[in-house]
Amino acid sequence: MFKLAVITEEISQDPAVAAAMMREFGGQGLEICSASEKGPHELDDSVIARLKQIAEAHWLHIRDIAPPVFKWHLGVGEDERKHLAMLHRCIAFVHALDTSLIRIFTFWQQPDPPPWELLRLAAQEGIILGIENAGTTMG
Repeated sequence: MFKLAVITEEISQDPAVAAAMMREFGGQGLEICSASEKGPHELDDSVIARLKQIAEAHWLHIRDIAPPVFKWHLGVGEDERKHLAMLHRCIAFVHALDTSLIRIFTFWQQPDPPPWELLRLAAQEGIILGIENAGTTMG
């Protein structure tokens, strides 16, 4: 059976407002795409702890986080380092929230395949990389 969750930013940039609404409508989870106009990779540890408290106070779980990881042109070295750092930060985030799903993108459309070492990193860390398909990405 599917569990109902909500992308918090679609309701409010304040996760407490989104959590209250989700609970009111019988939902079970939250997806963190942004909070206070910042992506998950930009949130500090105190905000992550607050997100966990908000979820617990409303009897919800954090289903996943959704940073803009890999929304870049594959092969651009500086961008690759930036996005790998973003992914590492997000891995720490999901571990802190007792979840394992990070929704990512599949690079802007281009002929080259994605680097498979990213999949190895996710497997090693016990993380699931969910894919958001967009018309402008390789997915």
